[in-house]
Amino acid sequence: TLPDTGRGAFAKKFIRKGSIIAPTPLVVLKREDLVIFQANLNVDVDEDVLNFDKVEGHELLLNYCFGHKDSSLLLLPYSPIVNFINHDSMAPNAEIRWSKKPLLGDPEDWLNLHPLDVLDQSGQLMMEFIALRDIGPGEEVFINYGREWEDAWSKHEAKRELTSSDAFRHEIGVPSGFFPNGWKVKSPKYELAPRNAPLKPGEVVQMKFAHNGKPVTENAYFVGLPRDFSVRTREYSDLLGATALYKQLLKTRVLESNEWFQFDGDGGKWTFSNYAGNDVYDIGPWDEASRVSWLRFLGQNDFDTVLDGIGRYFGFEHLSCYFNFFVGLAKSGKTNTMHADLYGTGNAGFNILWPFLLVNGSKPELLIQSDDANIVIPVNYEYDTAIALGDYVYHMTNPINYGDTGDMRIVVGTYCSQIDESNSLIHKYLNAGDEPIPFLGELDHIFNEYHWG
Repeated sequence: TLPDTGRGAFAKKFIRKGSIIAPTPLVVLKREDLVIFQANLNVDVDEDVLNFDKVEGHELLLNYCFGHKDSSLLLLPYSPIVNFINHDSMAPNAEIRWSKKPLLGDPEDWLNLHPLDVLDQSGQLMMEFIALRDIGPGEEVFINYGREWEDAWSKHEAKRELTSSDAFRHEIGVPSGFFPNGWKVKSPKYELAPRNAPLKPGEVVQMKFAHNGKPVTENAYFVGLPRDFSVRTREYSDLLGATALYKQLLKTRVLESNEWFQFDGDGGKWTFSNYAGNDVYDIGPWDEASRVSWLRFLGQNDFDTVLDGIGRYFGFEHLSCYFNFFVGLAKSGKTNTMHADLYGTGNAGFNILWPFLLVNGSKPELLIQSDDANIVIPVNYEYDTAIALGDYVYHMTNPINYGDTGDMRIVVGTYCSQIDESNSLIHKYLNAGDEPIPFLGELDHIFNEYHWG
């Protein structure tokens, strides 16, 4: 019945005032999900493909969503026909309200959630279209889309009379009070809960979201290291010649994918490799002398405090350290993938990572995926603080390019697990294919050595 509005929704029978015309579940979207950004096709880093400073337009789906100008949330009804209900600001015969049916849950449970947690309720939120007056058979159903939508439509129509215009895109406005004040946040972000003070050596803290205090994922933790432990790790790397080697090879990039070579350091042999060809370079022990050198470094610099903290926190009986490595990079791009280092150990093992060389002002270096796989949280490395990643913690190096300044990042890792008959085979299996690290036979030691307990 209205020009340029397409189809409408009509009553097939008499609808009494105050009656429910139609209930509908709601898909919850972020406003940015429907923005079309300019694409940069000739880039080396995946996350730079979209130019977030250049908006090309918005998806058509925006026209069918309900939202508030001060909120990042959009609600998309997906019951049949309801998306055909048109706008009338002068004499609407229907309105929306939250569903009050007990079987669908109390709407107060939704309205008190943080906007980021509302996204997790997608498909569970319900609203209803309610008759404002008696509606006769064959009569079209209208709601008021709101002043902002009407103003946007008027501008669109005026522009179209003068010249060809872009397609109309605007969400349907919600009535006053429909969105609680807590939802009126324009750009909520998933962030880690801040820590009030540096971690004490051996202190274990689970990674949690800032907005609700819930774990990002079950087996991701921060662990306090002894004071100046990062400095002492740098000194050990310098002793091996590893730091100088990184500086040389990260500039020249002489290694192709999966190429590697050996070098001597602190009485042992070590490998340097471009593992998987992603410009992330690994150094690891190649023989028994280098393996013992690394364990000696840990022991002489009070890493026992770290193992004691982890062991007591999780109630382990013992821990063994193995598969030790350095990871350095100046650039990391498209070949990075989400992966888990450990799985199937019965939550008895961790890859413990800490930095000794960082780039000032760097964006977060690590990306960790939440347990529901829909959220990726950026994490910064910190000196004298380790990140412990256990079973099924999916993560990846954040694509990054430190440019031609010569800057680079070097992180050290060591796997520590409580290994027993229940998980010994999975530990061997997990690392069996990671040549040239660990070296052949290194894993045999972890069944014979306890480094804590």
